[in-house]
Amino acid sequence: MSPVRAAVFDLGGVLLAYDYRIWAERVAPHCQGGAEPLALIGEYGHARDAERGYLDLDHFHAWLVAQAGLSLSLAEFTHAWSDIFERKPEMMRLVSELQVERKLALSNTNPAHVRWITDRYPDVLALFDRVYLSCEMHLLKPDPAIYHAVAADSHLAPGEHLFVDDRLENVLGAQEAGWQAVHFTGYPALRKALGPLLGR
Repeated sequence: MSPVRAAVFDLGGVLLAYDYRIWAERVAPHCQGGAEPLALIGEYGHARDAERGYLDLDHFHAWLVAQAGLSLSLAEFTHAWSDIFERKPEMMRLVSELQVERKLALSNTNPAHVRWITDRYPDVLALFDRVYLSCEMHLLKPDPAIYHAVAADSHLAPGEHLFVDDRLENVLGAQEAGWQAVHFTGYPALRKALGPLLGR
């Protein structure tokens, strides 16, 4: 097994807790006919296009206005959609303690959330030497192409990357691309798994 030179972390679910139920609770009173916002996300056929960077939130907002009678303005809707994140201080400390050449982030996300996280959580992004975002790369995890693109940019061998993600399919995608990978199930287990990289 190659030595780890780059530690690569997912953002949402690993460095930042998030909960779409917060958004749904805010939006539901402004929809007609008992619409369930969480179910509507599943019905929205362009969600993955947004994470690939081909659509912004105004398209989803317009769709909900038409489908569910949403009465929130785009600005109000954007705030509700984005204000669902919270830092994980213990994970921030863990990343800061890692003794590796490079610390990278790789996240499936949409432009609205990128703007929100950049404005509200610059300290989280500052932990990393480089942040790779699906909506800027026009690729999504677990497509092996996104991991190949990161490795090509880092100029490191695939096996020199260690990836951490809370979604198992993304971990498996990284492994398919030749990376080392750890499925994030919580801070204690991850700290144990990364012990050799902590120098303690």
